[in-house]
Amino acid sequence: ACHGSKAQWFLDRGARVVCVEPQPENVEILRNKFQNNGNVVVVPAGAGTTPGQLELKYSTDIEWMSSFSEKWRSEARFKAANWNRQVMVDIITLDQLVANYGHPVYTKIDVEGYEPEVIGGLSQKAGMISFEFSREIISNAAAAIARLSEIGYGEFNYSLGENDHWSLAQWLPAGEILDSLSG
Repeated sequence: ACHGSKAQWFLDRGARVVCVEPQPENVEILRNKFQNNGNVVVVPAGAGTTPGQLELKYSTDIEWMSSFSEKWRSEARFKAANWNRQVMVDIITLDQLVANYGHPVYTKIDVEGYEPEVIGGLSQKAGMISFEFSREIISNAAAAIARLSEIGYGEFNYSLGENDHWSLAQWLPAGEILDSLSG
């Protein structure tokens, strides 16, 4: 959830929002920002395949940058960043979030290379799912799409950056969307 800008966008449109955020500093920002809003729940945790705890690494070069993913830290566009801070955080699964807060209409997953693990914590379809991908580690997108296909998602589309429109005129099956993402 970072500092809650996307959460605010959804709140402005009448949505109820569950903000999952592992960085303790960002949790405090979210709690302060939304403390009087009954349509927001702040969950101080990361999401993953199984519940427990994980070490979250921070970059002191980029204030908001953190990741559970070694691959992201060593192979993606931020590999030159200084990943010199860490904190242990609780991990919750998407299945647990659905059980605790209800079936979502939309889930946004932006977890800096940890998308396959987050999606791995979901055992059934749960509304529309949006996840970040990086061409440098397209294998993560392939793993996320494969898992989503296993649990019943059949068609995919994408938007680049923070665009609010789809890049493709029609939705594609898993194999075809990977070709499109790789290009």
